[in-house]
Amino acid sequence: MYTDLSLTNTPFSDHITDLYKIIRKISIIFGAMCILWSILISDMMSIWINMLPISNGNIENLAIYGPYEWITLRWSLILLLSLVSILPILSLYLYSFSRIGLYPHERTWFIFVLILCTTVVPLIIIVLWIFGIPSIFEISDSNLHNESIGIRYDAAALFSVALGLTWILVIWSFTVIILGLSRLFGLVDGEDTRFRYRILAITIGLLILTIPSEYDGLRVIFAVLSILSADKISRTFPIFSSNKLLLSKTSN
Repeated sequence: MYTDLSLTNTPFSDHITDLYKIIRKISIIFGAMCILWSILISDMMSIWINMLPISNGNIENLAIYGPYEWITLRWSLILLLSLVSILPILSLYLYSFSRIGLYPHERTWFIFVLILCTTVVPLIIIVLWIFGIPSIFEISDSNLHNESIGIRYDAAALFSVALGLTWILVIWSFTVIILGLSRLFGLVDGEDTRFRYRILAITIGLLILTIPSEYDGLRVIFAVLSILSADKISRTFPIFSSNKLLLSKTSN
């Protein structure tokens, strides 16, 4: 049964306070994850490098051509792993915050989206790092290997390839959640909404600017396809006219 927030006698400011508490808790957890991953990152990177079937595992074929780039990559990986780690926790907080204003079938849809974006996507990322990326490099190495030509790999570039795919999936997840919540709270209603266009423009621009240089020539295609698919999923959200009045009701 749908719970009208105007009947709970709860001021709109209290909902903003609850949202602020969620953001504060998530920020603290994110900071703790950054500290944890900063301790483990060296071992994790070494383990993953040893999993790559490049030149029969000969580590001497790896090189670091830019020490500063390597340091930047390490911190980028720490931040990205921390984001992926907090996704399941974020889904619990978001569901707890939003469930009071949802119809049962809206609640089912929202649970599906949260499971997809905060559980399935992290699992896909893990599979990509363990099986997908190594398989890509194995195919590439078998096609390019030539006994008369020595092959050396840029270690930073190897991580950038995996990092780029992970970053696209993370931004895709956040876009689906943001657009879904926007429709839930009546900020997006229909197809021609300025707020929706702004979110799409911001996320597409973010991906184009932040996808690693290894994806040059494909970054625009990846950015547009990922964001359009996120928008497509968010548009399946069942919007009712009562949602359009949600913010106005709670502000009274």
